[in-house]
Amino acid sequence: MAWDISDSELSQLTTDYILSATPVDQWMTATPLLSMLRGRLEVRHEGGEEFFEPLLVTKNTSVGSYSDYDAFDISPIEQMKGARWPVKSYYGTITVSGDEEDAQAGEHAVVRILNGKVVNTRDSMLDLMATDLFSTNDDTTKGFTGLRAMLCSASSTVAGVDQSTYSWWRRGYADESTTLAELDLDAMQAVYGAVTVGMDMPDLVITTQTIWNAYWSLLQAGQTFEGPMAAGGFRTLMFNNAAVVADPYCPAGHMFFLNTKYWKLVVRSNRNFHFRPFQTPVDQDCRVAQFLFKGAVVCTRPNRQAVLTALT
Repeated sequence: MAWDISDSELSQLTTDYILSATPVDQWMTATPLLSMLRGRLEVRHEGGEEFFEPLLVTKNTSVGSYSDYDAFDISPIEQMKGARWPVKSYYGTITVSGDEEDAQAGEHAVVRILNGKVVNTRDSMLDLMATDLFSTNDDTTKGFTGLRAMLCSASSTVAGVDQSTYSWWRRGYADESTTLAELDLDAMQAVYGAVTVGMDMPDLVITTQTIWNAYWSLLQAGQTFEGPMAAGGFRTLMFNNAAVVADPYCPAGHMFFLNTKYWKLVVRSNRNFHFRPFQTPVDQDCRVAQFLFKGAVVCTRPNRQAVLTALT
């Protein structure tokens, strides 16, 4: 027999018994990059199709020492520029058919079925998001602007800013050799040093499991220290001040050197995995609900990031 509960009661069961056990703000912990971005979540209430982010692009040259009646330099300097990150949207649909309702009865059966569907929808949404994070998606695509669009090109337009025009909007270092090369510590140090300025340095290195294994083999006994991301359940090694982790979504041959202080996930407040309650379509024997997400992955200093490619 069909479940003797209304759409609103079914939605309330989902909220009370399933979402309360694993709140949606804890969902983004499945991969190292998702976990890092979740730790740098910024919820905004503003509307519009873009998130505006002011950028400091150059030093203020109207400074100096003076004495007595020296005139000050009041020349205008373009110190700031605005990046406009397109808001990217994701959804996940949960459906319960009339046949499924007829096959199961009782509140415990309802909760069990709903839990399986919520978990599957969550994992499917995160799978798509994690894939997009490492993609070549640009401003015009529906999914997140990807790391390869931001860091593996020197001529992309990212957040409305042309990398070929503004050198400060490009990655700090990239080895784009198409010839496969074995990983070595000297190459890693060259990349790390190229994007280190004083105490401002990469603190997260993301790569594939194969390259992570190669790095592990390069370390001497006693050097396989665990980094801060180990607390999140990720196996980590250290390179200088950076945690080295394997991300299952990282493309083959890549090693990204990230300074995470310049990264964040900006989310619209009313679409932070918002649960849209169950409804019954007029032309189908089923009930339908959705999770909705709107946000953008933001990097404010691409020139403090780096990447190696074509590694083995």
